[in-house]
Amino acid sequence: MKTQKNQTDLSEPVLKTAEFPSRSIISELKRQTGTPAVKIIAREENHIPLAKSKFGGVPYWNPREPYPTSSDGKKLVLLAQLNMAEVPPLEDFPKSGIMQFFINAGSLYGADASHPTVQDGWRVVYHDKVMENVTESEVLALGIPTSTSILDDGSFPLAAEYALSFRKTTAYLGLQCYERFVLAVKRAAQTVGAAIQADGFEAYELFNDDERGELSSWNAGHWIGGYPYFMQDDVREVSSEFDTLLFQMDSESIGEGEIMWGDMGVGNFFISREALRRLDFSRVLYHWDCC
Repeated sequence: MKTQKNQTDLSEPVLKTAEFPSRSIISELKRQTGTPAVKIIAREENHIPLAKSKFGGVPYWNPREPYPTSSDGKKLVLLAQLNMAEVPPLEDFPKSGIMQFFINAGSLYGADASHPTVQDGWRVVYHDKVMENVTESEVLALGIPTSTSILDDGSFPLAAEYALSFRKTTAYLGLQCYERFVLAVKRAAQTVGAAIQADGFEAYELFNDDERGELSSWNAGHWIGGYPYFMQDDVREVSSEFDTLLFQMDSESIGEGEIMWGDMGVGNFFISREALRRLDFSRVLYHWDCC
């Protein structure tokens, strides 16, 4: 379970008794923060059709259009492709077309912590219309790298391709979005009439080990929408414009292979809800972290 750097720096004890209603607070947290989201399930499969949803593999691409490259001329690699016609509908997300996430191969996977919104070593692309007659051989003729052509040396989060299925569910705000979680706990506690210290407390201290495990597990996995999972800290301020989780890919063992961000990390892409409604993917925040 993630721990916060300042968990031991408590200036005052939390006002909590043996009868503290932690389960009621968790139920209220779920009631107040529950939001529709789509859980992604990945499975091993070879030769996934070009325009289908997938992790890795050969991307759909119009061969007459410039292929995504970084400023040093390196062609980017398909991380994930979401055919939105296959995805259960979510409010403000596209209902059709193909959304793609490309990143650079290398130790940083194209990320730049100093400029996390600059789409240089990574790119988000949305195709509102899909050409049915494009073939895989035409795309490969562009000389692009793919997850299956890169050495399995940790320079890319996956060394295979995976077919995807989707399940619409309800996501809840978990422990990893810690500043937001603290505010949500305060609201939930007030609703159920629980007495907690107004300031200077650590919200995780209100729950036992099993409850912390539950709160930490809510946002693990691969997601469209919902709430993000982090191995370290939420990189966004509470007031950040990047209020919507566009896509998340977690580390996971799948059959004979695995998805691995560094040391059991997770990758996130965020967007503002307003930009998402406009289907404007020019300003996205890309972040990944690991243990």
